[in-house]
Amino acid sequence: MIAPRFFANCPLIVGRANLSLLLKAAAILFFVPLTLLFNGCSSTPAYDRNEGIALAPLPPNFLTGPASALFTNIGGFSAHLVMSNHSPVAVNSTVSGELLCREGKLLFAAEPQKSEKKRGAFLFISDVRNRQGLVISEALQGYAPASASVGPTNLIVHPGMTTRIDGHACEVEEAIVDMSDGSRGSFLVFRAIGLNRFPISIISRSNTASFTLSFSKIRIETPPAELFAPPNGFTKYVSPEMMLTELIIRQHKLKRRGTESTEPEYDYKNRH
Repeated sequence: MIAPRFFANCPLIVGRANLSLLLKAAAILFFVPLTLLFNGCSSTPAYDRNEGIALAPLPPNFLTGPASALFTNIGGFSAHLVMSNHSPVAVNSTVSGELLCREGKLLFAAEPQKSEKKRGAFLFISDVRNRQGLVISEALQGYAPASASVGPTNLIVHPGMTTRIDGHACEVEEAIVDMSDGSRGSFLVFRAIGLNRFPISIISRSNTASFTLSFSKIRIETPPAELFAPPNGFTKYVSPEMMLTELIIRQHKLKRRGTESTEPEYDYKNRH
């Protein structure tokens, strides 16, 4: 099961924001297991729709769920990704951004939605094999380690026919990924023969977390190692919950003063 079974929707609170309510919401996050954080139903955070204040950044399910096993055996790459959600529990129907891979580690830099630009972007780094990762906040200039208790354990592939997608000759295969908790994910994968069998299109066959991944601007090369490490000069927080509590408080104070953050914009591609 990729998406949490006990959440009807990802947003944790909706309505008028005030400090006490936000702090209560932050306190709730302390009791949410990190497996929920790293196996969420959307790449964008839960937020207050009136104030645009982030409450809980949730990595996309392709980064930490069964689909992650489809990327780690093809070497290094970078590509532009568009994820179309078909699940009723998804916050956004479409998510896009840059996906990078190096030595079994995945980095996803989501393109912020219009309502999210003021609070800055979140980046997610996932070490699929070791079930470790980082959540990075652009607005806070901080990061926090996170871990997942569930991860891929086995990949079964059934090859099929060949076809063409966007001018690429592709092998079509059915992929079944077993997870450490006994669950499994099923996918229809289109691997581009001329791009080191890169999965140029992936269709999830799960009824509870249905989505399609489409890739473009694919580069089969290994990204720099420093992109998958904590950024220099960023503050380390004990946990994503602690980092998010700090972000909520800061954004609330800025909102009350009628000002916006003056923190420099973080570009993960140009680290110093």
